[in-house]
Amino acid sequence: AGAPRGEETGPPTTTALRTNLPAALPSLIGRDDDLLALGALIDRHRGTHRLVTIAGAGGIGKTRLAQTLLQARTAAFVHGVCFVDLAPVTDPRQIADTIATALGVPTAVGDATEALTRTVAPLEILILLDNAEHLLDEVARIASHLLASAPGLQLLVTSQAPLKVADERIYRLGALALPDDEVDVEEALTFGAVALFVDRAQAADRRFALDAANVETVIDLCRRLDGLPLALEFAAARVPLLGVHRLATSLGERLRLLTAGSRGAPARQQTLRAALEWSHGLASPVEQVVFRRLGVLAGSSTLELVQQVVADDAIDAWAAVEALGGLVDRSLVSVSADEPPRYRLLDSPRVFARERLAAAGEFDTIAARHARAMRSLYESSCDSLIRSGTPAVAAFATMDADLDNAQAALQWAQTHDEQTAASLTMGIGTHLALTGSGMALPQHLTPADLPYERLPCGQVSLWSWSISRAMRAAAIPGGREWADRAIAHARAHGDVPALCVALASLADFLVAGSPEAARVF
Repeated sequence: AGAPRGEETGPPTTTALRTNLPAALPSLIGRDDDLLALGALIDRHRGTHRLVTIAGAGGIGKTRLAQTLLQARTAAFVHGVCFVDLAPVTDPRQIADTIATALGVPTAVGDATEALTRTVAPLEILILLDNAEHLLDEVARIASHLLASAPGLQLLVTSQAPLKVADERIYRLGALALPDDEVDVEEALTFGAVALFVDRAQAADRRFALDAANVETVIDLCRRLDGLPLALEFAAARVPLLGVHRLATSLGERLRLLTAGSRGAPARQQTLRAALEWSHGLASPVEQVVFRRLGVLAGSSTLELVQQVVADDAIDAWAAVEALGGLVDRSLVSVSADEPPRYRLLDSPRVFARERLAAAGEFDTIAARHARAMRSLYESSCDSLIRSGTPAVAAFATMDADLDNAQAALQWAQTHDEQTAASLTMGIGTHLALTGSGMALPQHLTPADLPYERLPCGQVSLWSWSISRAMRAAAIPGGREWADRAIAHARAHGDVPALCVALASLADFLVAGSPEAARVF
């Protein structure tokens, strides 16, 4: 578009800057609140903070949201809006010419940025620089230069990471909404993730319908795909072939399964694996190491746990923090608003990270660190209950926050570290039994051959107490053997607080008229 390269022209006219958005944009599902919030952010900072970056994970829907916003704001700017796709640009030196081409003005000989600046300076326009994550430094430089010279310019950028320039306002785009509790079909469709999946599944097979027989499976599928629009679209395309129930049970192989991208989409959006590889490839070598090691974590984790798991002689604790910050910036790791914050990989990035960890030959080494860290946390929490005067609510809250991590560590330890597996079995069982959080029947959590002899007396005593209380509540006979073991263990080590708890657990078994009541100790 525009005059031949090198030809001098004046600024384009208003009519020359008509919108270059696609004539028909795909429907935007589940993003009404984001569209309103983003529009309000741009309107509020118009004329002051004129750079807004939509940051989010690959496939989260940044482009579609930004294009819809541009379409709604076309008439709000004297010279319209302009969409600039940076995804195909591989050489940072081509960015200014790419913007000029999108604007419909000639590219320049010499300093392309200066020529572009002269063109944009008198305009009142909203420009979207889409897919900037692989060109951050140069996009940041050009954006700063343009904003300094063009008071009527408003820039909207989509990127997996912020530009980190002065006056940038960041809009973090999260996953599509999912129901927290069981809901019926009508209510399920009010959540963005379910609505998008159903819409795309019906596009692939008009016979598909969300109904009472499949709604729970669809919600679970959407949740396991993190509410990520790209993954949901890939999954929906597989519905005609597999059906939703087989699709849900096959998600363990999601990196092989979710490959049905649109033929018109960029290569990085043709498969779920390609999307993850694109994001991973933009991280630094140290960030890539930290990312793959985070694959052993489950649920959310504290900074201290992250450091325990990923740091070693080559990456110290503070280098790990720096790398973690980079991964958060690049939307590969999410961070909660809690105080202190907690960090997590979503399910699909975690699958990819575990695959990379195994390929690097590090899986068992890192999993062992993770298991030891969780064993230490649960043992110290149990110890604090009987020895340090820690309120039960506080001790159990600590355990509960890392329950997913503890269960993942237990799964690994059961085949690699018998003593750690025994400790985690006791710690998790005690926590669930004493908090009433849905522990399985005690006989399923009380293997007779647990090697308890080298475990802390306090943990063994609490374990015995949790068994006694759970068995009494379920009216299940037996179990006194663990009380006897806990008493003997505490006495052998001279541990008075643990002995008191063990005796209390025995007392729970001594119900009048029971066989245990006739025994002496």
